[in-house]
Amino acid sequence: MIAAAEGTLPTPGAVLVIVAVAAVALLAGGARIERLSRLPAIGALLHGGWAYCAIGVCLGPLGIHALDGGRLAALQPLVSCLLALIGLIAGVQCSPSILRAVPTRLIGWTSLDAVLSIAIGAIVTLLLARPLLGPVELAGDARIPGTLMLAACIATIAAATIGWAPESRTLIASAQPRAVRLAVLIQAGGGLSAIIAIALASVAVIPLDPAGSGGMALAPALGVPVLVAIGVAALVVTAIAWLLLRDAARDDATSTVTLFGALALVAGVATAAAASPLLAGMMLGICIAQLRGSAARLLSIPYASEPVAAAALFLIAGAQIRLDDAAAILVAAVALAAARRALKPAALQLALRGERDSIALESPLTRASVRQPPMAIAIALTAHAVLPAPAGPVVLSVVVLAGAASWVMAAIPRIVRSAPVAAGEGIG
Repeated sequence: MIAAAEGTLPTPGAVLVIVAVAAVALLAGGARIERLSRLPAIGALLHGGWAYCAIGVCLGPLGIHALDGGRLAALQPLVSCLLALIGLIAGVQCSPSILRAVPTRLIGWTSLDAVLSIAIGAIVTLLLARPLLGPVELAGDARIPGTLMLAACIATIAAATIGWAPESRTLIASAQPRAVRLAVLIQAGGGLSAIIAIALASVAVIPLDPAGSGGMALAPALGVPVLVAIGVAALVVTAIAWLLLRDAARDDATSTVTLFGALALVAGVATAAAASPLLAGMMLGICIAQLRGSAARLLSIPYASEPVAAAALFLIAGAQIRLDDAAAILVAAVALAAARRALKPAALQLALRGERDSIALESPLTRASVRQPPMAIAIALTAHAVLPAPAGPVVLSVVVLAGAASWVMAAIPRIVRSAPVAAGEGIG
């Protein structure tokens, strides 16, 4: 469950750390950072989130210990709301107009990618079986909960592997129509894959009920009631927002307050039910995407907050990397990134081979499929909160390090060529 440690009150130091995290996140959404991100080298660090992740590593236990223990616990309510916001951004893409515009070839590509990612996640997690399960105390029959927890770890790593980073500006690409069509597919596919990934990762951990002493209890009956509770909460909150905004004049302040109030409410419901705020936010987004009239203006609000939320989550994820079993974690991370590098472009070529005349399959944009999506960090943070140690920290560490490695591997051909970037070459 994502919640502050029981009986823990924020100290003055923790409050200062929270303020520092908020300041970094707010700066990430500023116009100056946006201008800097248009430079390919800087954009890869900022859009990928790795600059903020590096700050988190420096602040965490691997650095100066400014962000660990009780200070991280004090940030958990903030993390819960940020995860719900990221889920909301994924969910609002399920508007009828967007879904009707999804081409068949994109559905085929994302379906193939999901199957491939589950296979990759299963192989990597089985390699990590011993450090994942480790000395965890499991309630009841150790074999059954242990198997279930391993399945949850497989689902989490698979979900983090699904999809790709939708950003394409930092890849050197021509602005020819065939390249533009590929960029559009990459961006749309990234959004569709994010929905699949959230559903897989969130539903997989619902039967795992925290036992209160660092262990886990097998609670398969928990799944359906939790999903129903979150779904009902999303519907009720959406209905209230619609009633509040139905007859209101256009007022961005009222819309913003209404949206974030709704978001905090569903995140609280998910936290109380030991479920994923990411899933709750996505369900709320799906409900909001069906609104019409004045309330439909809620759809445009979350996107402005995305850079801020992403920066904060990357920073917090970096602070929670653990290398207690460094060899296994690093091997798994490199293996995961290498599998992406070898298989993802091949899957793209296979799924879109019939569109070669209209889509630039020879473009450097195909390397976008190698890069791990930023959504993977949100999924890993959810797993870190739900799964017991050492499984949660190991999964998060593997996902973060694999993500960084995948971005490096995607950039290697460009670094080798050292090609100059002409004005107007970027797309995105």
